[in-house]
Amino acid sequence: MATNSPPADRLLRASAWGSLFAGPDNVRHLEQHILPAWLRRVRWFGGKASTIQECRIDDRVYLPVGEFGGWLGIVRVSYRSRPSENYTTVLGWLPKGECTELPDTAIVAPAIVDGVEGQVVDGLYVQAVRDALFADLVEGREFALGDLVVRFLPGRQLDADLQTPPSKVLNAEQSNSAVVYDNRFIAKIYRKVEYGINPDLEVTRFLTEQAGFDHIPAYRGAVEMLGPEGKTLVLAMFQDWVPNQGDAWSLTLDQLQRYYHTLAEEGLLAQQPPAVPRAAPAFGELPEAFRHAMGEPWYGLVELLAERTAGMHRALASGKQGGAFTAEAQDAAQLEHFARSTKELARSRFEMLRGLMDILKEDIRREAENLLESEADVERILMALASDPVAGKLTRIHGDYHLGQVLYTGSDFVVLDFEGEPDKPHSERRLKHSPLKDVAGMVRSFHYAVHAALLQGPAEHREAAHARDWAAAWYRLVADRFLQHYLNAMLGAELLPADHADTMRLLRAFILEKAVYELGYELNNRPEWVAIPLLGIRHIVTQYAVQ
Repeated sequence: MATNSPPADRLLRASAWGSLFAGPDNVRHLEQHILPAWLRRVRWFGGKASTIQECRIDDRVYLPVGEFGGWLGIVRVSYRSRPSENYTTVLGWLPKGECTELPDTAIVAPAIVDGVEGQVVDGLYVQAVRDALFADLVEGREFALGDLVVRFLPGRQLDADLQTPPSKVLNAEQSNSAVVYDNRFIAKIYRKVEYGINPDLEVTRFLTEQAGFDHIPAYRGAVEMLGPEGKTLVLAMFQDWVPNQGDAWSLTLDQLQRYYHTLAEEGLLAQQPPAVPRAAPAFGELPEAFRHAMGEPWYGLVELLAERTAGMHRALASGKQGGAFTAEAQDAAQLEHFARSTKELARSRFEMLRGLMDILKEDIRREAENLLESEADVERILMALASDPVAGKLTRIHGDYHLGQVLYTGSDFVVLDFEGEPDKPHSERRLKHSPLKDVAGMVRSFHYAVHAALLQGPAEHREAAHARDWAAAWYRLVADRFLQHYLNAMLGAELLPADHADTMRLLRAFILEKAVYELGYELNNRPEWVAIPLLGIRHIVTQYAVQ
């Protein structure tokens, strides 16, 4: 740190809010003291576990809004032991008396502007700044500072005569920030940003403006920053707000709590469940105990979710030939690479499991010991795919597909967030994959839900003699029904292997990859949940042995 750096307790001062960055002292104080401390307090900052070496305000423009506008900028965070990252910041200022209702994470630092005491705040909590973001989008404005340009790009379907509606910050615990405009539009502010094409915006815009896929929040516009070398950062995306009753994860957990409660009331959790038919049966063909505990409306929603998933995949492959949204052949080398990399991942996760056995509860430890005896079977499943590859297609996919990424409107489903796997760079998230990777994610989500509901429910449900058997039966019925309807809806699309056995072989490998990844996550974060991926891996091994 420079020897002439300002003291940590120094107040920011400016003759006008728009001249905050005019003096080097303010900039240094923000970079060296204020921003590092504030970033560690906000939910969306991903570097909390690392030592910050430097914060630098790389780029910034001022959005004029009356007397107190917003500073829109990029903070580059450098670390001692990992690559640097870029974060979008929106800074505003409010007089001291107007800050009392703001959450603590919205307060950045005290500042005196034109002799008035106040606070630098997250600009999204300033009504005038939120209004400006919307109005600037509708009017398609640009703001420049030197070679830097921030462009507001309205979508094709955004009404140019829109008046700015009332707005509020959505206080969800997310890696991005969101502003809702009168329950009509939502602005997603990307916090961690990368130069180049943003996959979430790219996919959402394509599905809205070209594919006509209606089961997403429609694209309405974007905000991008264009640097002096022509590099582009996407800072925000505007979409329709979709009225909803929550996500499909919450919906599923509610259904499962009713399922277990009904079974417990009738004393069935103490008994073996009826045999589950091998084929995915229609609701009327289920044994009476399942019909009563599950309910026909829920079964119908599983079928609808499968159809919407297939519709999404068809749409994602409907672009012009040779473009980003057309299907490509899957070659043997790609499958071999997947199989070998997943085998190595499994080896490392099993080694981690061996090293952490002593932290596991006795029943989970027994489950782990049983699975470790099947390690060779896991490798055999994966290498069989490498030695005898299946012929399928690669397309753009969702990339992080699970029940939490789907909203339930009360009558239908809407798919959210096409950002892909958050730990991967944008270039990797834009790669094409088999649509079955998304299907595997949803199947694993069903498996997680049925066991999470037990773990989070009453102890008497969890400890009942055959609770796990009823959980396994629910999972098999729901996963099979989902898959059957998905495959039926994909007929004629020519995106999956032509042979059903090949489709199932590929799907099992993707499900296995998901469960192996989850094993490492739970060992590191929630050892009491390790049983869920253990059971998932064992289920795949058992299926393979049967077939």
